[in-house]
Amino acid sequence: MNDWKMRGVWAVVGATLGIGTHAAFTTQPISALATSGGYEGTLIATGRSQNEAVEQIWLLDDRAMLSCYMMGQQGRVVSALPIDVKQYLKGKGGKKGKFAMVTGRFTFNGQISDNLYLTESTSNAVAVFKLTNEGITYVTTLSSQRN
Repeated sequence: MNDWKMRGVWAVVGATLGIGTHAAFTTQPISALATSGGYEGTLIATGRSQNEAVEQIWLLDDRAMLSCYMMGQQGRVVSALPIDVKQYLKGKGGKKGKFAMVTGRFTFNGQISDNLYLTESTSNAVAVFKLTNEGITYVTTLSSQRN
């Protein structure tokens, strides 16, 4: 093999190793679209709205009262009156219940809906809520029936 061919082979090998190393060790940007957490009976869930400039913050207190806050650009905050979720989820968890919630986005017939999915640990059902101009709106309850 002549000298120029050998240099070409080494150039291809070097370029391949360089590109592979760069791809393996370069971190990719990650952004959370939704988070959920809680402490001592109070739960919080956040989710970016279909409108990228708005963030929804859902809060469930220890009395099962659900509130929603919408934060927009320039620090504007809109809140909705709290609703009692016990009327939508019948669980055996006692007065307080043990809840879990997460935000999500659902598309139906071309309409995008930012939703909150809420469950009580003993109910075997998920209640779906969304924030509208009228406040927090109950959408439906999803349940699985075992035979």
